[in-house]
Amino acid sequence: MPITGEMQRPSINIIDTPGHVDPVEHLPLPNSNGKNVGSRLYLMSDDSIYNIFKVMNQGFSFDVDVSQLPCGLNGALYFSEMEADGGMSKYSTNKAGAKYGTGYGDSQCPRGLKFIAGRLG
Repeated sequence: MPITGEMQRPSINIIDTPGHVDPVEHLPLPNSNGKNVGSRLYLMSDDSIYNIFKVMNQGFSFDVDVSQLPCGLNGALYFSEMEADGGMSKYSTNKAGAKYGTGYGDSQCPRGLKFIAGRLG
């Protein structure tokens, strides 16, 4: 089955705010099952390409203000190797690409049901 944007978009959030990211203002996201608070935020260089960082032998610094982060919400920042186009050029069945958040993978299986501030998200 081809991956389409309609399948992926409701569960993720893609932003392109240079210099400032406020995850709390982007959550929770509505979807067909209610609200998803387990979304990942991706920095984009344009509408369909992830911003690729070249940090080998270079410095990288950031400030994190978690004072408004509700209890139960993970405020992690990390790099993950991904194709800039979300894998569209590599996989012919991928019709969604970075525009819809494809191309990411790890050993975790994210779920949208989380307890935030003591309530089911």
